Amino acid sequence: MAVRLGAAELTDGEWAALVEHLHDRPAEERRHAFDLRLPAGDAEVLLPLLGLPGAAPLLRLVRATSTTEAVRQDRDAILAAVRQAGVDGARRLLGLCPSESVSAALGWNRAAVSKRVKHNALAGIAAFGLLPLAEGETVLDRYLALREVAKRGPKLGPNRRHSHAAAVAVALDHLAQVSDFPDAERLEWDCEARIATEAPDDWQVGDYTVALRLAGAEPLVTISKAGKQLKSVPPAVRADPRYSEVRDHQERLRDQSRRMRSGLLERLVATGGTLAPGELARLRSLPAGAVLLPALIWQDQGGTIGLLDQVDLDGPVTVVHPFVLYERGLLAHWQGEIVRLQIRQSVKQAFRELYLLSPTERDAVDVSRRFAGHTVDGKVSGELLSGRGWSTHGQDAEHQATRPVTTEITAALVCDLPGYFGGGEVVVGELRFLAAGAVVPLADVPPVAFSEVMRDLDLVVSVAGVDR
Repeated sequence: MAVRLGAAELTDGEWAALVEHLHDRPAEERRHAFDLRLPAGDAEVLLPLLGLPGAAPLLRLVRATSTTEAVRQDRDAILAAVRQAGVDGARRLLGLCPSESVSAALGWNRAAVSKRVKHNALAGIAAFGLLPLAEGETVLDRYLALREVAKRGPKLGPNRRHSHAAAVAVALDHLAQVSDFPDAERLEWDCEARIATEAPDDWQVGDYTVALRLAGAEPLVTISKAGKQLKSVPPAVRADPRYSEVRDHQERLRDQSRRMRSGLLERLVATGGTLAPGELARLRSLPAGAVLLPALIWQDQGGTIGLLDQVDLDGPVTVVHPFVLYERGLLAHWQGEIVRLQIRQSVKQAFRELYLLSPTERDAVDVSRRFAGHTVDGKVSGELLSGRGWSTHGQDAEHQATRPVTTEITAALVCDLPGYFGGGEVVVGELRFLAAGAVVPLADVPPVAFSEVMRDLDLVVSVAGVDR
């Protein structure tokens, strides 16, 4: 009864009577009343009775945080609210209403947050980015730690990996706030540039010279003696502490190259993404960018299509999707050029699979059955879809797999499955595109988005197919 009545809506007169009544009550009873009013959302009125007259803004921030999800926090707002409440007042309020994020912004729960990160807790990962830098810790140290956390994501379940990646993105945004960067993107570029420029110098171990060199985008540790490169690592070099350091740096550069290929470049090609001159310059300053970006086909603001040294770089440039080349009658030409110039594209572009709207799909207007009826392995197909940005759902959902393809349009796939992906074999069904809950005619779906969705599904039925 106390819980039900304690959270009931109160009139102004009832509030005045409650406050007057609590003035003379023990501290324990005041706190109990505060706890009962928290669900009603107006407990801040009781803060003066708890000796916390300036803690209302901080309480509102605490109540807005999540204990399970990764939610972006405004660090400046947290610190301003703490200043208004006072440090002692903030500690007392967090004792009444704990908040992992707020405590992290103040550095009061470092050990607990670090433990939660090890268990891949989403809110814990987000809070990790809010922690002030510890003594001796650099921004690059924290950035690399978050990159290590991100590596664990692909090993999680199909949908969990998306929420895990989102939590890391929130943590990077928080770290940008902690380190006074305008946004997470600038933080990432700065840290990646530091990784590239902090390569250890060549050094001598007896008669051996150890160096870190780049062969294209691949970092290599070379060991030479009297000018001749060795094929194996001598015990004297392996025992040197600097050898371990250079191997660590080699792995960082490899990670950088992998992230650029599978993340940035794949996304640019798949969406026909655009880079501003400053963005392109920063990416080209990275060893991986200097090698990988010139191998792509670009279009400048004047419409010229070419390699990076053939287009105008004074304005924004766009990575060309093969549909654009097809539409302009240049696809065969550029495929020939890539072969003639012996260019090795790290991301499929010129020879990327291209899917056009078929006459049957045009006649069907708003549904594609191109891959309907194919039976696939549920676990493998779920992992493939998840790796390409799809979210998978259970058999009771309206659609069993969905993926945003533009800011307004979502691809929605129906499947026949035993409960969930991974529970057994899955029969692929119809595909539709939705916008604001309404079905979008296939002819109105951007051709690049349509092609990429069909490419995803073709991969699924080809790799995970169990048709006989």
